[in-house]
Amino acid sequence: MKRKLLNLSIPFLIVGASSCSLVKETKTIPIVHTKIIRPSILRCPKPEKPTYERLDESKPLLNKENLQKLLNNIAKMKNYCESLELTIKCYEHQLDTLKKKKEVRDGNKK
Repeated sequence: MKRKLLNLSIPFLIVGASSCSLVKETKTIPIVHTKIIRPSILRCPKPEKPTYERLDESKPLLNKENLQKLLNNIAKMKNYCESLELTIKCYEHQLDTLKKKKEVRDGNKK
């Protein structure tokens, strides 16, 4: 009887002893202070939408007045597209600058 009791109590003693060792071993988590870096992207100039001249519907399309209005509208559209491309290039230039700064910063850490 004592032997059966001893055989049953050994697993409990082993589990109890191992759990005590886990309680004593506490790990501290180090606090890491991080600095949040926000990229500084400036607003680039945004062109105004052009107002197009309406064609005279009572006259044919190739009429002198309609043709002149059409050519003026095409010129306005061309200028607007070029202004939009300059805005895109402005943002791309800022992103390239940020990437270069990041590469330099990452290169200094190594």
